[in-house]
Amino acid sequence: MKKIVVIVIALCLVVGLALISYYRPRKAATIQDAVKKAQTINTAEKKTDYLLKQAQLFLDSKDFQGTINLSQYVLRNVDANSKEAKTLIRKAQDAMAVQEQMAGAKPGK
Repeated sequence: MKKIVVIVIALCLVVGLALISYYRPRKAATIQDAVKKAQTINTAEKKTDYLLKQAQLFLDSKDFQGTINLSQYVLRNVDANSKEAKTLIRKAQDAMAVQEQMAGAKPGK
């Protein structure tokens, strides 16, 4: 009986992890791909949500310029008042500045 309970729990965990990874947003290969996909979305709110999730994924992968470009696209073309887009731009700019400082502080430069 204990063996069956352990197997059922393990199976539930495996299925749960599979579902989480399946439904987790995937980063578009390029900004153009993200914009192209967004153009198929029918409401501005959903389009903004999708593009900002993509911008966050670009930020998470340390593509700071991609984050900035995609967030600026949102501000120019979808939601000029998006606080989240402005926040992502600021975070990416700050990360770029830190990266540049670290590159300049390396010995031998």
